[in-house]
Amino acid sequence: MLTGTTVAGPLTYYHWRGQSNGYDSYGEQTSQIDGRGLTVPDTTSLTAPTITPNAQAANYTHSWTYTSQGDTQTSSTPPITTTLNGTTSTGQRITQYTYDGDGDLRFGQSPNHYNPSDPIANTTEFGQRIPTTLPAPCRIAL
Repeated sequence: MLTGTTVAGPLTYYHWRGQSNGYDSYGEQTSQIDGRGLTVPDTTSLTAPTITPNAQAANYTHSWTYTSQGDTQTSSTPPITTTLNGTTSTGQRITQYTYDGDGDLRFGQSPNHYNPSDPIANTTEFGQRIPTTLPAPCRIAL
């Protein structure tokens, strides 16, 4: 994304900001590096530059894994610092998801290990609840 320009004599320098997204062979997003983890050079034309991960990329990467059926299995944040009961820790926060045989989301465990007693209530990596409704039971008359 073009963020600005600087004119120096006869040259105009274009300043860019970037984001890098990684995908698996099925088109599922597996990673995202925000601009702080990328080297995005200035250019002297309006052609967007080639971005490359820099030495800080791991500190700014969100990642996802998937089951063989293509359902999200884990979602992890870049390393963040948190404090729980006075204890400070730094690391990725990972949310894990569990599915039934039909591929319906059955359970989510948030990074703070919140396990709702209602197995139908799920949580995101930020501890937000995702309500899931079971299909209505069906009776077949024989």
